[in-house]
Amino acid sequence: MAALGNFFKEFGPVVQAQPALAPMVSQLLCFALRRYKVGAELEETVEKAMNKVQERLENPPPPQPDPVEQAKIQQANIKAQAEGQKSQMELQIKQIEAQAKQQQVAMEAQAEQQRMAMEAQAQKMDMLIKMLEHQQTVREHHLNAQQAERSHQLNMEVAEHKAAEAKKPKAEG
Repeated sequence: MAALGNFFKEFGPVVQAQPALAPMVSQLLCFALRRYKVGAELEETVEKAMNKVQERLENPPPPQPDPVEQAKIQQANIKAQAEGQKSQMELQIKQIEAQAKQQQVAMEAQAEQQRMAMEAQAQKMDMLIKMLEHQQTVREHHLNAQQAERSHQLNMEVAEHKAAEAKKPKAEG
């Protein structure tokens, strides 16, 4: 086990620096293990493990971003998100203002319609009053004409009566 530990200490950095040397290091390790009874059992496991090591070294994971850069990116994302929310809120405010303006215009239009309806009703009432006044004036003129005619007839009857009285011999008395 101590020999394996030393082997990995020596060849680990070599394989990391030169991944192409991984198959050779794997073969050396297998050669060293074959001398022991469990070596044959471990050989397949060692080969699989070394293949994985080689594959990982040939295709290393992407490097971790610099914490400072990552913080800057995160800060930029937060700022962009805040700007987006701000824009969305401004849009909502504009929509609410537009709705309020539409409601105000609708209310003003309705008030104008009501005012016009009331004016039309007032005009109708004025016309009705004038018509009734005219009818009253016509009736008064008609009544005055009838009264004048009756008065004239009465005057005529009185005049005829007086004339008839004047023609009658006067009774001596």
